[in-house]
Amino acid sequence: MTEPDRLILARYQDISDRHSAAVADIGEEFAAELAKQDALAAERAREAEEARPAADAAKAAAAAPRQPEEEQKPAWERPERQTLMTFGGDELREQAGPAPVTTPIPAQQHPFPPPPAPESPRPVAPARYLSFGGEDEEALAPPPPAPEPPKPPRRAVRVEQSGSDEPDDDDLSGHSWLRR
Repeated sequence: MTEPDRLILARYQDISDRHSAAVADIGEEFAAELAKQDALAAERAREAEEARPAADAAKAAAAAPRQPEEEQKPAWERPERQTLMTFGGDELREQAGPAPVTTPIPAQQHPFPPPPAPESPRPVAPARYLSFGGEDEEALAPPPPAPEPPKPPRRAVRVEQSGSDEPDDDDLSGHSWLRR
């Protein structure tokens, strides 16, 4: 081996030794931490075993049906009375006692108020316009009623004749475009 090869090999051995030592340190740290965690887990398991009888007793007590110490009475007791129902026979009604007094139930009001009544139509005021004084007499007189518009004249209904070629049929409305 040559001198440079020995130097390289020595450096490699040095790096390899340092790496092995670092790995061994990490392994030792890991083993120490693992032992510490195992000790804590064992302590928790021991405490759980010691607390198990108390927890089981509490669980059994919670599952057991509870009996009330004394029956609770309602704050208000309804007086009991005998009720007798009949289908006729007024003599039995006297035995049951006086009839109970009923109070009328107020009718429910509608949540929305009724719609307002329609207003009466307002009188139509005459149209305002500028005047030179001569129309005052005409303005006091009521206007004459407006004449009805004339009705449009009715068209005479023509009976369509097949194949009609009348000369007055300019718009071809009477012409059939279908072939026969």
